[in-house]
Amino acid sequence: MTGTVIDSIGHPLQYATIALFKEKKEKVISMTYTDSKGKFLITHSNTGEHWLQVSLEGYEVSWNRVMLNKEDMDVGSIILKTSIKELQGVTVTNTKRLVSMREDGISYNAENDPMANSEKALDLLKKTPMVSVDGNGKVMINGQTSFRVLVNGRETAQFARDASEALKNYPGSIIKRIDIITNPSAKYDAEGVGGLINIITKKNVIGYNASVDIWNNYFNPFDWSSNVARGGNMTFNMKKDKVGLVVGLLYDGNQNFIYRENETIRSLSSAAFSKRTSTGISQSSTYSPEGNWELTYEIDSMNAISIYGTFDRTRNESDKSRLFTLEGNPSTTTIQSDFLSVQNQKSIDLSSGIDYIKKFKSNPAKEFTIKLYGVFGDNDLRNTSAQYNSTGSDRFILNDNISSDKQYTIQTDYILPGKNKRILEIGAKAILRRAISDYQSYIKSTASGTYQPNPLNSDNFNYHQNVYSTYASKSFTSGRLNFRIGLRMEHTVINGNFISTGTAVQQSYTRWLPNFLVGARTKNGSYFSFSYSQRLNRPYVNALNPFVNNIDSLNVSTGNPNLGPQLSHVMNFQYRLSGKKIFTTFSLGYNFSNSYIIYGYFFNKSTGVTTFQPQNGGTSRIAFLNIGLNATPSKSVRLNFNGNISYLRIASPSLGQQTNQGFSGQTGTNGSYEIGSKLIATWFANYYFPVLLLQGNVNAYYAYGFGSRYIISKGKLFASVSINNLFNKRGEFLRIREFADANFASEVKTFNRFRGVTMSLTWSFGKLDQSVSKKKGISNTDLL
Repeated sequence: MTGTVIDSIGHPLQYATIALFKEKKEKVISMTYTDSKGKFLITHSNTGEHWLQVSLEGYEVSWNRVMLNKEDMDVGSIILKTSIKELQGVTVTNTKRLVSMREDGISYNAENDPMANSEKALDLLKKTPMVSVDGNGKVMINGQTSFRVLVNGRETAQFARDASEALKNYPGSIIKRIDIITNPSAKYDAEGVGGLINIITKKNVIGYNASVDIWNNYFNPFDWSSNVARGGNMTFNMKKDKVGLVVGLLYDGNQNFIYRENETIRSLSSAAFSKRTSTGISQSSTYSPEGNWELTYEIDSMNAISIYGTFDRTRNESDKSRLFTLEGNPSTTTIQSDFLSVQNQKSIDLSSGIDYIKKFKSNPAKEFTIKLYGVFGDNDLRNTSAQYNSTGSDRFILNDNISSDKQYTIQTDYILPGKNKRILEIGAKAILRRAISDYQSYIKSTASGTYQPNPLNSDNFNYHQNVYSTYASKSFTSGRLNFRIGLRMEHTVINGNFISTGTAVQQSYTRWLPNFLVGARTKNGSYFSFSYSQRLNRPYVNALNPFVNNIDSLNVSTGNPNLGPQLSHVMNFQYRLSGKKIFTTFSLGYNFSNSYIIYGYFFNKSTGVTTFQPQNGGTSRIAFLNIGLNATPSKSVRLNFNGNISYLRIASPSLGQQTNQGFSGQTGTNGSYEIGSKLIATWFANYYFPVLLLQGNVNAYYAYGFGSRYIISKGKLFASVSINNLFNKRGEFLRIREFADANFASEVKTFNRFRGVTMSLTWSFGKLDQSVSKKKGISNTDLL
């Protein structure tokens, strides 16, 4: 007998106890537990009328009359209601949990967060155990910056391009929950040392629902004409009969964002110069309309099809002015240069896909899916620069870069359940990537002159990358123990031709990637697990392209056509406890790599040129500890604490046997307090330890903020305001990056706007009744 246990809002419930009785409260005939999807399989040899009991801490016990026979049967979905206890005439209702356990991680239930409608995905991640977010919006999982973001189990163009920026803008009002998968099975691509973030959106339901959200973010409250971010989003959900439709539109933009940057490079040995300083200011504006849609059709109770797509159009305009001062060696000659640059970028990304899912009457847990997905992107970038030197040798450059990317994916998966909660999952996948780029550079020596082609700084390339993979994963239970064993094979073929350098890139390699997990659930509701996996970070075209970007002739960057993949070994022990008022996570892990990709600075003392280039051959050793607490001491108070600390040791033979080691991490707290029935107050405070790099580090800092949300009309209209870093000196965020080796030392100071006020207004309307979505989606999570 099979079935699914869910709560009143359709969220699957893991670890619910399923017990079969001949008569109520008599001897148990058979017993089992639900898995991470809320599904259960219970075996028996009885016939006739029986009782099925479903129980879980915090929910009312459900008794269900069932008529057994010799054939397999599915009892469908069993809904557990939140328990209500009568204590001396006072009714106490359990607060809906913000965090719940999964076999492979945890879930943050955004729909139970009263502030979610007025926040972004990045704000929700700040409250999620095992996740940390720094002041620039950089996300880490279990102390790792390598991870992948999925939406409903699949990759999307917006998150594949820039996950951190997309998380800043993704509206929390459409998020049902966020799954943090720290121990991905072999089903997932091997990319992402830290794990996966899977954003589950609110599903199609009977009826319709829509919401509109607008916001303004002022990073300089005393000057509302600059450093302003504003935008809005609209979502629409509809379900009628067998057809479901989801549409989302988003506009996000920022106006006149200003930041300052100062850089100093010192030569530590005899070189072309002794010191070079740069002071500058930049201003940029970005405009980005985005959209997504999905159409679902339920052919019958066993078959469903889903068609979906996204679009994202971005326009960026920026200008930068810098003053360079170069001191000779010995420092008897000083050369100054004024450097002005203007950049205009236009890009458009489209994606579309189709999923087919089939279940089987003989066993509804048995499932076959096939998915097709395509991503198509075009980018047009123009950069002009003018360098006026005190020596009179001026330089003017015009760069045009037109590029196009295409990606085609086909994937098939098969889930075969067996007896005693044994599940076999197998599948195959092919990703075909195509990229072309035409980069043309022009140069002149006077402002009134005519641009001439610069073939040494032009590039044209054609790049193909094919990834073929297959996997098998077996999971089973024994008493309170659960096991998962998997193996994934990924074969990569790369062919690239870079015309300007006459370089051909040809790579072909196969990796066998094992994966296993063992977990144990105790009687008090706690869960222990230990996992091991191998993860693969595969460089893409930008890291391989040998073209040299030398707009700043003494500070250049280039790719490495010989760059190979990074293989990491990840071990993780986790403890999770879910109590009535507190959820606790404890994670202790270790990962290492002997093919670590180092992004390093190479200083040529004879020319004074600093080159930024990725290299293989580095080694990394990282031990990390993560502690998370999520508490609801009362119905009106929610408290969260999250802290992680890592000890890193990084080494690279390619950079003169350079090594660095030390501690890094982050700790923080946040919470909310309901004042009456309409007002909610929130706060957060975080401290970030220095970030350790191979050639240096980035400074420590702290951030804080508070806000409120007011319910104008219950369930329909909400207004919110938040203030961040109000008392921060000059309202700026200072980041100091220090790099050094035996030949040079560099210090870069960046000043970004840090003090800000955000105001938003959200309006929701419509009527929804029940969850019905069956879509699966496709996910490419293999790239670095």
